[in-house]
Amino acid sequence: KIKFSNNPELMIKAFALMSELNYRLTNRTKNAINRRRKYLLTCDMSLYMDDFQKIFNSKYSKNAILMMNKTNIDMVLPLFKKVIRRLGSHYKPVNFEEVLLMAFVLNGKIDLRYADYITDINVFNKIFDLALQNRLCEYDDLTLYTNGLEICLEANYINFLLGRCPKKDKKIRKQWSMLPIKSIKDLQYSNRDVAELIDTTDESFVNDILEDVAITIVSGEIHNNYHDIQSMVIKLLKKNN
Repeated sequence: KIKFSNNPELMIKAFALMSELNYRLTNRTKNAINRRRKYLLTCDMSLYMDDFQKIFNSKYSKNAILMMNKTNIDMVLPLFKKVIRRLGSHYKPVNFEEVLLMAFVLNGKIDLRYADYITDINVFNKIFDLALQNRLCEYDDLTLYTNGLEICLEANYINFLLGRCPKKDKKIRKQWSMLPIKSIKDLQYSNRDVAELIDTTDESFVNDILEDVAITIVSGEIHNNYHDIQSMVIKLLKKNN
């Protein structure tokens, strides 16, 4: 009790050890955590975040999460309270970034204090936005194209974990396979073809033109052939003077 009062981060370390090494907590330890958990509210999260991350990224995470529910430790982790409760009653394998995504989607915004625990913030933001805005995960072809397969699959998994929609892996993969193109690299038209029409070394401008073309193809407005794309490119170039 004294240790948990003076160093409340040790309570999180206890769950991390459970998750990593399949340890069990004695009844005295469980009772002490239950009674001293309020001290975590005054503890700097930097003291326990590495251990908190291990809880979800280790082999025996399910046991640790169930025990977190039993000891009510989630009550003093307000951002993660609903996530821990959800995983405790409907456990599915998750990594820490998915736990963050679940928490942020429920909260409606990203907490940048956890940025150091995110591998690729740009990808993370895209998954967050898609999961937040499309909770039923009904993706049209354009959404699938602009976000990419992996982001759509992960956004679906986050909403599945939150109980908002079923897991739609097969449907999403099948829809992806039927897209006319997956990226501008699949166009029957190249940067060199655009360069023959205008004198420019601005690669970003050329890529923007081709990306607009790609979107019209995915939307079904034109076909992916040289003639149709050429006509579309000329129209876009005239529009951009």
